[in-house]
Amino acid sequence: MHQQPVVATAGGRMTVTAPPPADRLVQHADDVLAEVAATHDAALAAWVSGPEGPALLGRLTDLLVEGARGRSAVADVLVTFALHRQGQVVDRVRLLLDADGVAPYDGTRSLRADVRSVVVRCTPLTFARLLTGQRSAALELLADRLAVEGDAATVLDAGRVLRCPATAVALVDPGALEPRAVAQALRGVSTAHLRSVIRGPFRDVVLGEVARRLPEHVRPGSAARLRGTAVLRVTGPSGGDAPDVTDRFVVAMADGRVRVTRLTGPDAPPATRRDVTLTCTGEDLRLATGHLHPVTAVLRGRLAVRGDRATALLLSTALDIPRPS
Repeated sequence: MHQQPVVATAGGRMTVTAPPPADRLVQHADDVLAEVAATHDAALAAWVSGPEGPALLGRLTDLLVEGARGRSAVADVLVTFALHRQGQVVDRVRLLLDADGVAPYDGTRSLRADVRSVVVRCTPLTFARLLTGQRSAALELLADRLAVEGDAATVLDAGRVLRCPATAVALVDPGALEPRAVAQALRGVSTAHLRSVIRGPFRDVVLGEVARRLPEHVRPGSAARLRGTAVLRVTGPSGGDAPDVTDRFVVAMADGRVRVTRLTGPDAPPATRRDVTLTCTGEDLRLATGHLHPVTAVLRGRLAVRGDRATALLLSTALDIPRPS
């Protein structure tokens, strides 16, 4: 039996306990989640890589399946958690989501030809933390600690069905992200990683969330002074061999309110009145997380301003963009 001590935090103090006996992994779901949640990262990493690791991961998988009971996917989806350590896959957790619900998949059952696939690559430690609700799949993706393969619609559907056993909330819910947590996750992340995110299948999701949250960050004392219309153009490749795309958003400022509308279609809308047009690439997501000041971006040529610069400056000073703590 795995006897390596576990370092846990309690009331701000460090204590040393032993991991739970293997039979408790089978019988007490709340105890398993509590033990994992209370275990320090270094000790938990040792636990999941030790002799009791497979039993622990298996029990956590069972809890994930139990938490999704009664839920069904829009289409058949095979979700594979490829758990890696030092670049090598050491274990795989495979789940089949279909109209009947969620069940472990061992590879012996034939799959329909139209089954969709989602692959989540992370460490066993991250997998455990996702299931205790201590980490967010979306934040881990932004922070370059987790990778996802699959189209965005399928990933979001699977994330809606699968629930965190400890909290019963959806495993993937971009709308639930706290802006300051996003800013913290992006701190220190390389430009290359941001480029891969914005060129990948989640471009629409990321840009859509940034636009949706923008009105929430207007300083209360500045709202009454806001007047005018700005168009934000986000350019860049959409992924793979796809041609460059331009996503456009209209930021209308009037009556103490800010409204953001996404424009669709290559030519829409030709008649939209605008005071200023702001253009940046999707890789400059740091503008929306407080890591890059708009003035600095303009000076560096990463944000182009065309039109009434006073309107652009007014919008910039009126926004209280969350910054990492």
